[in-house]
Amino acid sequence: GGGPPLPPPPPLKWRPGPPLRMPRYDFSLAGPVGGRLYAVGGSGARRCVEVLEVAGLFHHHPPPRPSASSPSGGGPAPARAAAAAEAEVADLPRWELHPVELPEARSGAAAVALGPRLLLAAGSQRSVYCFGPSPSAEAEEDGLGESWDVGSGCGGGGGGGVSDALGPSGRWVRLEGADLDSLRLGSKVVAF
Repeated sequence: GGGPPLPPPPPLKWRPGPPLRMPRYDFSLAGPVGGRLYAVGGSGARRCVEVLEVAGLFHHHPPPRPSASSPSGGGPAPARAAAAAEAEVADLPRWELHPVELPEARSGAAAVALGPRLLLAAGSQRSVYCFGPSPSAEAEEDGLGESWDVGSGCGGGGGGGVSDALGPSGRWVRLEGADLDSLRLGSKVVAF
C-alpha cells in the first residue's frame, strides 16, 4: 500500500493545426529544433521544406465555441463545426517555406532532429543528408570537401545559434560513407 491511487490523466484533445502551405502526404515531420518544426519533402513538393514556429502553438487558446442554444450558434451542425474549426486555426502561427530546398527530390523520406541539425535518410533515394551551417569554414578547418564524413558528427560544431544553423545560410550536405544499401520506402529514422 503506497497511498491512494493517482487520478487518471486528463484526456487528450486533438485540435486542428495550421495547414501546410503546400499540402502533401508522406512528408516527414522533424523537430522541434530551435523552437521550430520542419515538414520535409513529400509527394507533389518533394524538394520543399516548410518551417513552423512552435511557441505560438503552446500558448494558443482557442476561442470559445458557441453552444447550439446561443443566438450565434444557429444553423446546421456541420456548418457550425466548420466555422468553429476555421476560427480555431485562424490565429495560429503559419507554416512558411524555407529558402533552402532539399538537394534532390525525395518522397517517403524520414527526417529527424539530430541535436541542432536535421538528418534526412531513406525514402526514394539512397543518399543521407545533414542540414546545418554551411560547411565552408569547417571544411577548410577540418580538410573536408563538399560533403562531410559520417564520422564527423554531421558537420561538427558550427558558429552561430540553432536558428542560424537551420536558417537561410544553412545547407544540405551529403554524408559520405552513409548511403543506404537499397531504397527504404516507408522506413523510419530514429535519433536518440
